[in-house]
Amino acid sequence: MNLNELLRSAGLPEFESESPAIDFVTCDSRSVRPNSLFVVLAGSQVNGARYVQDALDNGAVALATSRPILHQTSIPTITLVDPRADYAKLCAAFYDHPALGLDVIGVTGTNGKTTSTFMIEEILKTANRRVGLIGTIHSQIGSRTETATMTTPGAEDLQRLLREMNDEGLDSVALEVSSHALDQDRLCGCPLQVAAFTSMARDHLDYHQDVAAYHAAKRRLLEYLSPGGWAVLNADAPECQLLETLVPEGCQTLRYSLSGNEAEVSAQILAMDLRGMTLEISIAGETATCATKIVGVHNAANILLASAVAWGLGTSLTDIVRGIESLNHVEGRFEVLELACDFDVLVDYAHAPDAFENMLGTLRALTGGELHVVFGCGGDRDSGKRPLMGRIAEIMADTIMLTDDNPRSENPDKIAMDIKSGMKQPERVSYVANRREAILHVLDNARAHDVVLLAGKGHEDCQVSAGEVYSHSDRLVAEEWSAWRSGKQGRAP
Repeated sequence: MNLNELLRSAGLPEFESESPAIDFVTCDSRSVRPNSLFVVLAGSQVNGARYVQDALDNGAVALATSRPILHQTSIPTITLVDPRADYAKLCAAFYDHPALGLDVIGVTGTNGKTTSTFMIEEILKTANRRVGLIGTIHSQIGSRTETATMTTPGAEDLQRLLREMNDEGLDSVALEVSSHALDQDRLCGCPLQVAAFTSMARDHLDYHQDVAAYHAAKRRLLEYLSPGGWAVLNADAPECQLLETLVPEGCQTLRYSLSGNEAEVSAQILAMDLRGMTLEISIAGETATCATKIVGVHNAANILLASAVAWGLGTSLTDIVRGIESLNHVEGRFEVLELACDFDVLVDYAHAPDAFENMLGTLRALTGGELHVVFGCGGDRDSGKRPLMGRIAEIMADTIMLTDDNPRSENPDKIAMDIKSGMKQPERVSYVANRREAILHVLDNARAHDVVLLAGKGHEDCQVSAGEVYSHSDRLVAEEWSAWRSGKQGRAP
């Protein structure tokens, strides 16, 4: 399409004179190809205006910006009023508005987004729908998997993925939506059929000004609901009442609850151990019992969210139950490892206070022996959560091993001291900076019927420290230890 056709499709004012053919839209000068529209965005660290000449050299034939450009150029230059939102709209228009051909299910909240989207995907597949997935671990486009670099892709990649899903004949997509994505308007041009919320606590205060600003960003998910769409809300969360008032007119609300609060979707946990749960689920007055390999009160809530989403999209309770019973563990989320030992070892991504507390609370109730936790806190991130997590660990675990968790540019010893500052008895804590050595020490000392939680990294396969990226997987360390212990590996890990 030419420039004016693109602008018209994006709902932006047309250019008054020259309208060159546009073969690509990007805000990354390195991605510019001949006949590109280069959109100049100001980031938190780098201003795209610095790369205008690079974009021109690479073949840009038009520019879009919210500020005057110092470069002397004769190519068409579009003035943007709301640059990030307008950029997202331009990307949607370039890919011919792919979200309109899909039931897009946006899921946000402090924790549970990844698990919930995987659950939605599985339940809808059981109901014979063709479902895509976009999230923290990867994107799934039909039979193709694309590794993720962030929870919610930037507008250009998001619209590209949605277009590929359309072309693959998919009918829906479960999309993790981060507070960063909402604050940066990445979803503009991406109407949702479902906006679903887990619960909101504290996170990403290194980016947002405070908890109130973080929660306000999350609430913006409702702005993208299409007329007739569904808002799926957690009736057990304090913010539910406020969210109900923000649901757009003409949209419908589905609430879910594990605590007996008024809701259209509810459940009781009938039985639970580290190998699974039995649930009794009720949806709109219809009740069924199901067994699942998934464990934890927080995961029971995620199952209810996914069930409510599926029901809102027309899935029967029978198919929902079939989907729940087919669920498998999500990589790095409450994942019980299969090891050659007489105690249990779990890997989990919990790295925020409420997720950490939920995880330890579940394990405390299911542990026959002692509960050991290995964790740290990320560097260059919200330091205020460190003492909170230290106190939670002190209250709920029998032994605590502090270690590195992506210290980035910070001093790891300082991070450990911040965590200890929230404890009443910091002398109880062990600290081994090398995460591999810390895990091996705890595994060597665990006993029958104990539970070991390796928290914070989940599916991650690297450690970031002092500007370097090192290969590291909590799961792999534990598996190598188990292989050595059982004699399958000749040398100690």
